[in-house]
Amino acid sequence: MSLIEIREGLSLFDHAFAVHQQIPEFQIHSTAYQELSERINNTKHPLILVAYIDNQPVGYLIGYERYSSFYIWLAGVLPSHRRHGILVQLMNQTEQWAMKINYTSLTIKTRNCFKSMLLFLISHDFKIIDVDKKQTVDSHRLILEKQLTIS
Repeated sequence: MSLIEIREGLSLFDHAFAVHQQIPEFQIHSTAYQELSERINNTKHPLILVAYIDNQPVGYLIGYERYSSFYIWLAGVLPSHRRHGILVQLMNQTEQWAMKINYTSLTIKTRNCFKSMLLFLISHDFKIIDVDKKQTVDSHRLILEKQLTIS
């Protein structure tokens, strides 16, 4: 596998959105470009990370400050590039970035139906702190948090 390069910047939104459109889990609840762009541009401490292999975007993470925590709003890796450590690198860089700005925790939401993401988060020290119940158990939103420790 080729070297993974993580780039940071709001100017990478188009690359992040291009990956977002190819993530199967997000196709059911697809959000329009304009809506995503406006939301990230109207937040405190927005962060966009894009993972590249051979200069092609293969993963992304978008987050911002929410309730004094750093909220990971959207993150995904193309199915063909999963299980190669890309999400781990995106999360690690997010943690480092958040700690530099003095955040003490990361929060993220996922759904019961996204078992792989839930297992990933739990295995990386995220704890379930709340559940936003929806019509079906599979669509319940699980809110997870990870405490950051400054080393």
